[in-house]
Amino acid sequence: NFVTIQEAVNAANPGDVILADAGTYNEQVTIGKSLTLEGTEHGVDARTRSGAESIVDGVTGAAFTVTAGTVTLDGFTVNGGGTQQGLAIDAGATATLANLIVTDANAVYGGGAYNAGQLSVADSLFSGNTGDIGGGIFNAAGGTLGVSQSIFTGNISGGYAGGAGIENQGALTVSNTTFTHNNCYTVADGGGLENTSSGTASITNCTFSDNGDERGGAIANEGAMTIGGSTIDGNAGTSGGGTGGGLYNDTSATLIVSN
Repeated sequence: NFVTIQEAVNAANPGDVILADAGTYNEQVTIGKSLTLEGTEHGVDARTRSGAESIVDGVTGAAFTVTAGTVTLDGFTVNGGGTQQGLAIDAGATATLANLIVTDANAVYGGGAYNAGQLSVADSLFSGNTGDIGGGIFNAAGGTLGVSQSIFTGNISGGYAGGAGIENQGALTVSNTTFTHNNCYTVADGGGLENTSSGTASITNCTFSDNGDERGGAIANEGAMTIGGSTIDGNAGTSGGGTGGGLYNDTSATLIVSN
């Protein structure tokens, strides 16, 4: 047994599984080898659960930083305390976030999570996070992000770029995911999701509702994007005159939409 998660990580061998009991861990956990970390709610869908949580609060920095290896985080609540980033995935690292609640985190790039590596997110909830660029998740150029069966709600972009739910500058695939009540409070793009000129995005079977931004209340596309089998309803282009309440597609962008 270890007092902190970081102590357990330091002592672990690559391939080990670390189990964290319910409770609050006020620490910044840095992981640089292939490990699986499981909170008390591992395997339980974050969108619907109500049990005791393993809560990690970074206090003065990101709660989890993955610098190398292949890492799985399953069944944690990540709380940024309104001032700190939730998670950071460095270039060259691979991470899977399963059954995570990421809430009340704040950063310039990706309040909930910053990704420059390869990141997969499933059965997770990103709520109430704030970023100047990317309130929920910021996917950097060169990063690969896959999101499935998750919810992004109440996230905010307060900066000049946008992407209150997700800001994508790399390669993005999103399926069976709901974006609702995400908003940008400055002149910016993509209340639910923004795909920039360097980004490629595939969106399948997703729902965008009640999101807001200046251009593209639900989605703003400046790169290459495909949308299939998705619902875009009740979103608004709200500030700066407002353009494309549901969807904004830049003149230089490529967009394919299908049922």
